[in-house]
Amino acid sequence: MKTSPLGVSSIVRALLLISTGCSLSNLDLEQCASDEPCIGAFGPGAVCRADGFCEPAGECTSNQDCRDWVGFGSQCEMGACVDVVPDPRCSLTLPEDLWTDLDAHRERIVFGSLAEHSETTHAAREQSMDLAAGIINGSGGVDGRTFGIVHCDVQGGADNPYGDALERPEAAIATTTWLVETLGVPAVMGPMSSEDTQQVYTDVIAPAAPTTMVMSPSASGASLAGLDTVDATDEDPGLLWRTAPSSGPQGSAIAEDLAKRSPPASTNVAIIRENGSLGEGTAGPFVETWSKLGGAATQFVFENGNEASRIEQIALVGSMASSFQAVVFLGQVGDCRGFVTQATDSPEYGDELFYYFVQGGANADVFADASGSRLFTRIRAVGPALPSGFIYQNFRDSFTAEYGQDPGDFTFTAHSYDAMWLVAMGAVWALAHEDGLDGQTVARGVRHLARGAVDVPLTESGWSVGLLQLRAGERIDVEGASGVLDFDVKTEETTGALQIVEGTVDGTYVPVAGD
Repeated sequence: MKTSPLGVSSIVRALLLISTGCSLSNLDLEQCASDEPCIGAFGPGAVCRADGFCEPAGECTSNQDCRDWVGFGSQCEMGACVDVVPDPRCSLTLPEDLWTDLDAHRERIVFGSLAEHSETTHAAREQSMDLAAGIINGSGGVDGRTFGIVHCDVQGGADNPYGDALERPEAAIATTTWLVETLGVPAVMGPMSSEDTQQVYTDVIAPAAPTTMVMSPSASGASLAGLDTVDATDEDPGLLWRTAPSSGPQGSAIAEDLAKRSPPASTNVAIIRENGSLGEGTAGPFVETWSKLGGAATQFVFENGNEASRIEQIALVGSMASSFQAVVFLGQVGDCRGFVTQATDSPEYGDELFYYFVQGGANADVFADASGSRLFTRIRAVGPALPSGFIYQNFRDSFTAEYGQDPGDFTFTAHSYDAMWLVAMGAVWALAHEDGLDGQTVARGVRHLARGAVDVPLTESGWSVGLLQLRAGERIDVEGASGVLDFDVKTEETTGALQIVEGTVDGTYVPVAGD
């Protein structure tokens, strides 16, 4: 940590003040024409008074004082403004030198993100955010300020690389707390799981309101819809936003597809699900639709983010596999990969069963750890439809050129790209029309990205158009890489098309014919 340096002359003056019993606040020590020489003489927060003399700021009492006086990356410690010490889980940043050259980035508008860095799919989503930020910054940013991102890793487990033994939900809460309380970021992109998003919102975001808003690109649990405000207004916007549509329809889509393959009256389904918002919110619509079709289902629940609990439930269903004709697995990306690995190596999981995932299992990397391809062609997954159109193609081409892989191989990369655009445009509105930049003012700005008279693509040229319209106080309609982002202004929810994909022996997915 370091404090802002005082000049030699300032130290001499301070010693003179001590010897004469005078204080800095009541003695005019230095003439000035602007704040800069005062800051150099007396430190952060010093100002040039109207009478042309410096006035020191005194001691800080909060991290916000230091952010106001110094800028990004400063916090209050024992009455003095010092540079933050990065959380070990939050060392990955855009730009890369954010932590090593803080003074060069004091005016940067910095957001946070939450993902599991060990997950290839999550890494691709963070890269999508970086790509969007790079395009926006290359287009000039806003008011001479550019954007940055602090990417925090929420990998959990007793053997996680940070040695803190935190499980994933605990890591999400801990890193969000640091992003909110220490850094004061106005927006966090993530978490990626619905259950983590629910806990982060309830435990950190809501109590700290209006400091920070959440914009998750993949948290699609149906129960999240009622967690935040259900009748939002421009004056009182919600702080929980998602570019991903609800996962509830995915459960119904699985039931309808399975009914085409196997008569519901003779098909008993095992549902293995996490105990969080995604599992509950998807299992409910599946059971409702499947029951109406005449089918039966039994649920087996594992603890969110708990590998041992997941392994236990998969083994339990395996021991009863002869009682079932299909297995529906509802969990996060790593959970789905763990299921494929464990089931492939378990003879109890037969080749005659039908297997289904929702969005978390719609990524090809769920096949990565399996010892063989025995079950691959029996697996189907329901998730967001692959986007199309020129905006998505621009995003896809740019991503492939930058990172050497196709973003279409991973779910919610386009939604992650759009998430960065939305919070950045929300910040444009806040800077032009609000008193400060925080979660609530950015959320007010995001509400102005729907029901407008001007259509704005989330592209380099679209940034300039959006900037002009938002500064003028106008609403706009935005279309991103994931499609038209048509938020309902009351619920602040969006919708999206679905697709069904099927596994191949090559460990990839292909769209189901006729879907």
